[in-house]
Parts: sequence; C-alpha cells; structure tokens
Amino acid sequence: MTNIAFNTDISSMIKTRYSIALATLPFTLMFSSFGVMWLISIWLELDTDTPVREFDNSLVWVIGFIGLMVILMIGFYLLGWLINALISSTVLGWDRDKVKNVYLRSQVPDNWLKGNQNLETAMANRMENWGEKREIGMFFYVLQTGVLSWGLIMYLVMAVLPALKSSDPLDLVSLLWQAGVWAIGGALFGYVGWRFSERQYSKYLSETPSFEIKNESEVTSLGQNTKLSLYIVLGAIGGVMISYWAMSGLLGTTKNTADILSDTAIQLNERLPMVIDEETTWIASSSHEDTFSYTYQLPNYEKENINIETFVDAMTPNIKTSVCNGESMKAFRDLKAVVIYDYLDNKQELVTQIKIDTKNCEQPE
Repeated sequence: MTNIAFNTDISSMIKTRYSIALATLPFTLMFSSFGVMWLISIWLELDTDTPVREFDNSLVWVIGFIGLMVILMIGFYLLGWLINALISSTVLGWDRDKVKNVYLRSQVPDNWLKGNQNLETAMANRMENWGEKREIGMFFYVLQTGVLSWGLIMYLVMAVLPALKSSDPLDLVSLLWQAGVWAIGGALFGYVGWRFSERQYSKYLSETPSFEIKNESEVTSLGQNTKLSLYIVLGAIGGVMISYWAMSGLLGTTKNTADILSDTAIQLNERLPMVIDEETTWIASSSHEDTFSYTYQLPNYEKENINIETFVDAMTPNIKTSVCNGESMKAFRDLKAVVIYDYLDNKQELVTQIKIDTKNCEQPE
C-alpha cells in the first residue's frame, strides 16, 4: 500500500481522533516552513520592503521563490510524519515492524478503523470507491481535488487574505498571476494524488484477482472526503499568522504606503521644531493614507498682512521642483504619494496650502 504521508484516503478510513493525531504535526510543520523562507530572505539580505515583482529579473525570483516554497512545504510535511514515527517508536513503544507497516504501508491497526472493520475490508471498500471515482477521468479529478480544493485554499490564504488586509489598493495583476501560480501548484498536487491512487489501485487489482466493483455501491464524491480538506484549511488558518508575518515582506505587503509615511512622520517629528530660516520654522509632519504633510510657521507674519496669491505663486515652482526632482524626495515619488505644504501664521492660523501629487511629476507642464 501507499505510505501514509501520500495516502489521500486514509483519513476517511480511520476514526476522527486518530486522523487528528496523525495530521497535526505534518500540516503544522508544512505551513510553519514559511518561517524558514523568512530566515532565507534575511540571509540573502533581501529588501523585504520591496515586492518581489519589483526586483531585477523578477520572473526568475518569483519562480525560484515559489519553487523553494513548495520544496520546503513538502519537506516539512514529510518531517512531520517522520517525527510521528519517532514518537510511535520511542514514546508508544512500537517495534520496528509496526512502525514500518503503519507509516510506510498504511497498514494501520484494526482498532483505528471505523465501523469495527478490519484493514482488508476497509481497503476493499476504498478500492471500490476509487474504482467508481476514477471514471470521471484524470482531468476532472485534478481540477476538483487539486485546483479547486488545495490550490484555491492556498490562493485565498496566501494571496487574497494578505491583499484584503493591506491598506494599499488591490493589485489585480498581482492577484491574477498568483491565481495562476496556485492553480498550477494545485494541479500538480491533484496529479500526484491521482498517480498514487492509480498505482495503488492497479497493484491491489493484481494482488486481489477476485476483487469486483459492485454496481450498486454508493459512489464517493470527490468533494465528500472532507477530512483531508478540513485539515488543510485548519492548517492554513493556523499557519497563516506565521506565513503572513514571514513572507508578506517578500510579497510587498508588510510595509504599505500608509505605514511607511506614518513611520517617516514619527521619525521627523522627533527632530522638530526646526528653524529653516528667519522667516520659516518647520513645526510638524503628519500623514494620512498616501498623503504626507509638512507644516511650517511664518513667525514674523499675520495672515491678514500676507498677499496669499503672491506667496503661492512664488513658492509653488520651487516646491514642485524639489518634490519632483530632488533626491531627498525620491522616496515619495516611488510611493506615488501626495505631498502637502501647510503654512501657518504667527497665530497658528492656516495661511495657505500647496499640494503636489507626485504621480503628476512626469507630466509636462
């Protein structure tokens, strides 16, 4: 029989408490493997505030990132089963043959099985169900079990949930290419499940020539093996906090525009107020979503004594040149932020406001 790690139907054959006990470590470790990805990003000294898609050779990075993630997920999943086997041997006192039979051949003890049946009966029932199930063909099996089950769950957890949590506008292009990536991953998952089940089915038929599929037997729908899907969902939800924390920096969602501007304002305010010249004092900075504001005071003037139109005409060209061309303002341009300059008189009353939208900086005047 197939080893227990890749036996997709074992959870439907055994009692719930044994299914949960067996699945906890493998699925927890599988989703916790994202922490290793985070450590790798630190070791490579990657800029975790920059999305992968903005790196040089971004396609290579994306393919490498997804490939390594899949390898680590599978590796940590198998590690969970290895630890289960070690616990069975050292803590439960199983002998070597029993460990091999359970974990390498899926020959679980009869008392684990549902309905007080033995392994032979349970296996015959499972093969009968698979004989009916396989009639839909590999394509629809892969579509339903891989793409629409595993792939969809992973897409929701790893792409849609972080996108909804972020305060940045939804990036439909990013969501579309991630949907494609997880659809391919789901298809591979379904294909592997199909191949393992087919190989096990063929082997069972060759070893049990008297086996026949009963026409009156109830067909098990692909959507009815809910336990395995439930474990994946629970594992995903349990691991999403780790995975989101570890990987969202590489995907560009840890530091969104609002967070960066807010952090910048806090850091600048620690050094304020600052006298710019005899006529101007920089007293505060603030941010809101994609807008960053500088607040200046004109200590020698009252609002009624200022020709506001002349003041705006004189200040706007210099401010726009600084925002659109100055090296110190490049970060704002990269974030496509709106930069606002507020000017107050000596009584803290607003004299005027000059607004520069960096998205318009490249447009000809």
